[in-house]
Amino acid sequence: MRVCHLAAAGVLLLPLCAAAAGIESITASESVTALKTALNQGTTHAIKSLGVTDGFLKNPKVKIPLPPTLQKAESTMRLLMINPNTTASITDLVLKTAKRFASKGTNLRAVTGAFGPRYIASRVGYAIAGHAAVDAFANDRGRKDAVVLACFGDPGLAALKEIAKVPVVGMADASILQACAMGNRFSIVTGGERWKSMLEEFVASHGLSSRLASGRANRMLLAIESSNRNGSWATTTIRRRSSALSTNASGTPPSRT
Repeated sequence: MRVCHLAAAGVLLLPLCAAAAGIESITASESVTALKTALNQGTTHAIKSLGVTDGFLKNPKVKIPLPPTLQKAESTMRLLMINPNTTASITDLVLKTAKRFASKGTNLRAVTGAFGPRYIASRVGYAIAGHAAVDAFANDRGRKDAVVLACFGDPGLAALKEIAKVPVVGMADASILQACAMGNRFSIVTGGERWKSMLEEFVASHGLSSRLASGRANRMLLAIESSNRNGSWATTTIRRRSSALSTNASGTPPSRT
């Protein structure tokens, strides 16, 4: 019986020794190439399986569930969406689109900026829209578990995060991080002539300039921008809202007009 065991062990050791000899013959360059190939194949498979609608949230193998005490809240989440420009039709469109992808039971609301540009097309408009976003949040009295800043470029995002007691997510912030998770590099198509450099600066502020392949302005969207005569609203808004950015001599905040 002992002889049989030794013979069996010998049969098992032969292929192991052969495999070890084969590994020793692999060069460092071949090892690196094989590792890169394996990583590329794994990344490609992950993107194809997870980079789709509900690819992560409905895959029990990768989704990290909430603690039992919070699982009820997951299905009753109240989200406030803020459109910092003054175009109500954009707010309606964003809300309609969000409802298509929201989890069952999610309560979605959306508000529109009370002042500022109809379309944000410059740094001046961006600055005013940031103020409008904070104003919209401050004047919203509804209950909310999180806030979505529904404007690509995220005007006022840092300020909202500073004052909000709930998580705040920016559309551009989330988009570029998701793009990085799904691939090596990404591009941004925008409709504003000045948005190209503004978004390049936005990406740089996240330390992701090397991941930005290009920023491009779409001709059709540029035509929409040019039809938005924003010189008048900028001047009017600055005049009407300048008091909101300062206090009077007595230190008392001025009344809003």
